[in-house]
Amino acid sequence: MDANIKPDLSEAFNWAYDAAYDPEAVDKNEPSISIWPSDFPGFKDELYAYHTQLLQFARRMTRIFALALHMPEDHFDEYVKHPEAGMRIIHYPQQEAAPVDQNDGTGGLEVLNKSGYWVKAKPVPDAFVVNIADCFMRQTNDFFVSTVHRVINKSGRERYSLPFFFGFVKPMAAD
Repeated sequence: MDANIKPDLSEAFNWAYDAAYDPEAVDKNEPSISIWPSDFPGFKDELYAYHTQLLQFARRMTRIFALALHMPEDHFDEYVKHPEAGMRIIHYPQQEAAPVDQNDGTGGLEVLNKSGYWVKAKPVPDAFVVNIADCFMRQTNDFFVSTVHRVINKSGRERYSLPFFFGFVKPMAAD
């Protein structure tokens, strides 16, 4: 590793899918694997309220992806009944590193285009950024393409991000 490159500076809190907060859960009694702080009243419920909305949005998106792949709209429904659906709060403190030396810093989202240049992903009010992961790219035989991305500190202030991660899970075979 180049000694002149500063390490990523961020801290994060992660949590996973919890069937108790999923309106479409197959088994609401499935135990959660997430560990929550006990001294922040309402923290878990507020974050899962947002997580649940994103979970429902992601399930709708899978139907759009299926149609784009010329498949029946419900093609992926069986794979999202109990999805991989984690979320993270990332805090990026104010940073002094030069933008070329610092990924995942405070600032704006950038994506790497096919020519190898970083392009600013300008925020669009009331919109979501949907990044296709490598796994879905492989599953669709490169029909959908994953995006290399980074966050660069150019704001001069703290930055918070709440990425949501969603993936398919193959249904368990019945006994």
